[in-house]
Amino acid sequence: MEEDARKFLIRIVRSITAALLFLLSNMTFGIFFGWLFFEGSPTMGNFIFYAWLLLTLMLLLWYLKKIWSVDDVNPDEDVNPDKDWDHHGKDLDQPDRVS
Repeated sequence: MEEDARKFLIRIVRSITAALLFLLSNMTFGIFFGWLFFEGSPTMGNFIFYAWLLLTLMLLLWYLKKIWSVDDVNPDEDVNPDKDWDHHGKDLDQPDRVS
């Protein structure tokens, strides 16, 4: 598999994993423990849950932005800094060979 395609697929898998972890953990704490819905009036558990929900949502968005804003494609990556190259990829340190 090409390196660029592999890096792109890793980004996708990490994004899906982070989103699923966010959803499953917040659904578990919110619905299973009953902190998502109010029973008459809000309790301290509801306030803690919603603060946790907002904090983890901000962390998820920060993580996704961090993953997708990284530029893995660097056009100068293959250039050896120890050699001088002209614009046609020819090594200037080596003499021209005449055939």
